[in-house]
Amino acid sequence: MSRDGGRLDLWLFALDVSPQRLGRLQETLSGDQIIRMRQLSTERERARYVAMHGRVRQVLGQRLGRSPQDVRLNTTPSGKPCLPDAPQLGYSISHCHGWGLLGLAVETEIGVDLERVTSRRVRLAELILSEEERLAWATCPENTRAEWITRAWVRKEALLKATGTGLGTRLTDINVMSAAGMQERMVDLTGPPTYVGAAHLLRSARAAELHIHTPQLSMAA
Repeated sequence: MSRDGGRLDLWLFALDVSPQRLGRLQETLSGDQIIRMRQLSTERERARYVAMHGRVRQVLGQRLGRSPQDVRLNTTPSGKPCLPDAPQLGYSISHCHGWGLLGLAVETEIGVDLERVTSRRVRLAELILSEEERLAWATCPENTRAEWITRAWVRKEALLKATGTGLGTRLTDINVMSAAGMQERMVDLTGPPTYVGAAHLLRSARAAELHIHTPQLSMAA
């Protein structure tokens, strides 16, 4: 890894936690986050929101050397999350069911996504895959197609989060599985059983110093 390649840190959080821990995490949230949490429709959604955003605040607080409550969070005009007090740090989050993913990068923008592999995405191939990707996907063995298309999905979501151009971009216009240079900026991830993820940097990910802080998360083989 090059000395000037930056650093990429990744965490995977279990979002179903004890009531005692949930109470401590809720104390770290901002007033705006409390309002958003209360607007969610079910108790499970509210609890997972608290667990996700509380853990994110804990990690960011440790990185910035301040308490979780004192971490200032903001968004760019395009809706990307940002840290006003640490503009050199890019971060991105994703959650799926009972798991949450946090990516933190130095001196570059980052996007992450986490999803569970399900067969229903196979039926959405024409809405997700580019023409070139559909041709490659059609040659895959039947029992690997669900994971292949889910990996395409998380790669595209991570890319759009990193660039901040999610809304209005058609997934079928993006080739993330074989486009030149795409592999250099992407890290494929494997989570708990049936979960896959991706992290996308706006510069070479292969040159970055990679740190994965959770045993349930690893680089995909």
